[in-house]
Amino acid sequence: PAILHSMGRKHSGEGARELIQKLRQRVPGIALRTTFIVGYPGETPEHFQDLLDFVRWAEFDHLGAFIYSREEGTRAAAIKAQVPARIKNSRYHQLMALQQQIVLERNQQLLGRKFTVLIDSVRSGLAYGRS
Repeated sequence: PAILHSMGRKHSGEGARELIQKLRQRVPGIALRTTFIVGYPGETPEHFQDLLDFVRWAEFDHLGAFIYSREEGTRAAAIKAQVPARIKNSRYHQLMALQQQIVLERNQQLLGRKFTVLIDSVRSGLAYGRS
């Protein structure tokens, strides 16, 4: 929440949790996707751990992440506590590894089930589609 506030975002972590719970209750099987920025100025190890905990809890179906990039003239560029590049890169890879594990676990739960799918293409003997 501190980083969201620093970014000027009106949402809170708790508000996001409540929204996700409501969506999953009202629309069983809903696919949720999101994006995050890692390494935003002022992001501490504790802030990043909070993000990992939230992602672990939410179990998003699709997650994209971006490494913060300083842009002159923005409010964030003026923040003194810039996160070093190696830490930003490490956090990005940690987040994406966690998401990969979540998706693997969710996909394993689907093994053996039958779905109606729309085939988009067939290449090299494999059909690619979506349900």
